[in-house]
Amino acid sequence: MSHRQPVPFASPNGGTLLGMNKRVNETTTSRRPITVVLMGLSLCSVAVFAQTPTKAAAKATTTKAATKPTTDTESPEHKFARQRCEEWKEGLDESESDLRGATEEYNKILARVEAARQNGDSDKAEAWEKSAADWRKTLKNLATYKEEYATTYALWANRLEHVDDCVKAYRRTIDKKVSALTTRETGLVDGCKVLELYPPHK
Repeated sequence: MSHRQPVPFASPNGGTLLGMNKRVNETTTSRRPITVVLMGLSLCSVAVFAQTPTKAAAKATTTKAATKPTTDTESPEHKFARQRCEEWKEGLDESESDLRGATEEYNKILARVEAARQNGDSDKAEAWEKSAADWRKTLKNLATYKEEYATTYALWANRLEHVDDCVKAYRRTIDKKVSALTTRETGLVDGCKVLELYPPHK
């Protein structure tokens, strides 16, 4: 993906074994845990917005995040949410692939360490052990990146599920005074604000 930065991995012989990239164009607010802010949120007679990242991600993966409307019917707000959701899902898939690849390489290095020790080559064993230590740090970073992708993807999947409701709620309430809102409208507005969909992105 174009906004991902390569992370090199070292070996005793030098060079790069695997490239890992990370997004940098999302605000920190999109990375905050969404379980807490969604907990206990009531949206009256509409579908409850509150979902854990795991459930949201699983549902989005099963249903492709949402049935893609035709270009004639899809609103700009829905299109924006769908595109962000697709981008973060792609990033999540890539981060998972990078983590798997890094784990495989790390295991190979551990095997080389053991082989060098069995052959009595302490210098080579020490060199590979230093490389293994670097890989352990890299694996930790990759796991963190994957978690961030998963959290942000779940957030956008949740937004995609409710963006159309929030568009309707925004248009229906934006010109009303707060005191004039019904209980149901107040619940809708509050729910959409939690998802940062009031007003919706487009």
